[in-house]
Amino acid sequence: MLTQLSIPTSCLTETWLDPATESRSPGAVLGNPNDPSCWPGPTRNPGSAISPAICPSGYTSACDINPESRRDASETMWACCPSNFICDGGLYSCWRGFSASARGTYFLTATNDAGATTTTPVVIGGVNAHSVRVAFHSSDIIDESPITTGSSPPAATPPSYVDLTTSDVGLEC
Repeated sequence: MLTQLSIPTSCLTETWLDPATESRSPGAVLGNPNDPSCWPGPTRNPGSAISPAICPSGYTSACDINPESRRDASETMWACCPSNFICDGGLYSCWRGFSASARGTYFLTATNDAGATTTTPVVIGGVNAHSVRVAFHSSDIIDESPITTGSSPPAATPPSYVDLTTSDVGLEC
C-alpha cells in the first residue's frame, strides 16, 4: 500500500529568498525553506525518500534518482518536482526558468533561524524547488483501473522549459 503524501498549498505558491553563500549567488526557492511540512516523511529532510509512495498532488515524477540510492535493484526512486518544473541535478533538484520577458529584479523574503524577516532585491531568471523523493516497488502499486483492449498508454513527453510568468510562481515585481 502506497503512502498518501499531503503537502500544504503554500509549499507550491510561496517564493522565498535562497540567501547567497560562499559558493553561490542568492536566488528564489519555491516553498518556505524553514517549513518542514514542505518535505514529508518522519525526518522532514529534503534529501530523504518516502517509501512506499508516489508523487504528491501538485508534483510530477521529474527524474529517476541515482541507482546507488536505491535499497535494491527492483526499487524505483523518483525525484518529484512541482508540476512544470524540471529535474536539474542541482542543490534543490528542481528548476523552472522564466521567459525572457519575466527575468529581472524581484524582492524576496527570507526568515533566519531567530525568526527575523528580511526582504532583499535579487536578479533572477527562474525558481528552484526542493524535490520530494519517493520510492516504491511494482508490487506496491495495485492497479484497479479496468483494462481496455485496443488502447495504448499515452506517450511520455520529456520535461521542457516553459514560458513562465512570475505570477505562475507567486512573484510580484
